[in-house]
Amino acid sequence: MAGSLLRLQDIEVTSSVSTVDVGGNTYWDSSYNVYLVRVENLKVSTDDTILQIRVLTNGTAQTDSTYYQGGYGINSGGFYSNSQAGISQGYAEFFIGNASGENANGDYFLFNFNNSSNYSFWTYEGTSSGYLDYSVGWTGGGMKKIAEANNGVQFSTNIGTIESAKITLFGLRK
Repeated sequence: MAGSLLRLQDIEVTSSVSTVDVGGNTYWDSSYNVYLVRVENLKVSTDDTILQIRVLTNGTAQTDSTYYQGGYGINSGGFYSNSQAGISQGYAEFFIGNASGENANGDYFLFNFNNSSNYSFWTYEGTSSGYLDYSVGWTGGGMKKIAEANNGVQFSTNIGTIESAKITLFGLRK
């Protein structure tokens, strides 16, 4: 599968920001059916942070209550699940700590983003460390329950800010 992932955008967050837009009007290439957003070494300002995800429509984050999400996690305390409907953002990662060495990493696959006749949805696999001194592994997905074309995603946190991260957008060659 050499050459199947084509890099569309590289983002280096090096100072405190409230949101990070991936894709949008500048970096989105609508010729792909599937996209991969890779988040590496994301650090936050506040302990016990949740990383959130919203879709971009014409480069603008959609904040209405039409997101649905669900996931399954494991940590040293056991297994747990989380699902919600009719919320104003999806969840991308949980329980991120803010001490030295604590961070989050994840892969987010985006589907139907260019198709205005279907819902845009994503799947994710991620890990985070720090909060309560343990690591968490998550898998799950979410969708924006409005049939519309979208051109990227926005990451934000439920509290505090994103302090640093490396984020890469890829298109998957057909």
